[in-house]
Amino acid sequence: MENNIKCSVHDCLYWDNGSCSADGIEVMVSDGSQIAGSELKTACKTYVNQRPE
Repeated sequence: MENNIKCSVHDCLYWDNGSCSADGIEVMVSDGSQIAGSELKTACKTYVNQRPE
């Protein structure tokens, strides 16, 4: 089932040619609060580095 979630993070395990292949995603405010005020203050917590160091 296609989820229609776009993604531009090429080094994420779930990145699939511009789409997210994860079964679900978690997006949070990057400073831990509950109000972002801008897309620049959001973070995808589903991210998994496909090239672990």
